[in-house]
Amino acid sequence: MPKYVHIAAHLSPDELEQRYRKADDPVERSHFQMIWLLACGKNIKEVAEVTGYCAHWIRILARRYHREGPAALADQRQHNRGAPSLLTD
Repeated sequence: MPKYVHIAAHLSPDELEQRYRKADDPVERSHFQMIWLLACGKNIKEVAEVTGYCAHWIRILARRYHREGPAALADQRQHNRGAPSLLTD
């Protein structure tokens, strides 16, 4: 049975599509595309097939969008500290 995700109405599907099409950052673009497709009534499996992302990541992104709104769809990788250095002084 396909799993559908409820998308909070922070933005309408039309606004999500506009942001998807106008995004310059490729990560942000794909995030807006996934949320837009979910807002249009696609299930997670369909979105995963179209975008190439796994269902687990799509669920995480949908929860993040639900909690934080459109700002949560920006590329968050700059907040990762990374692994500690293996080299010593």
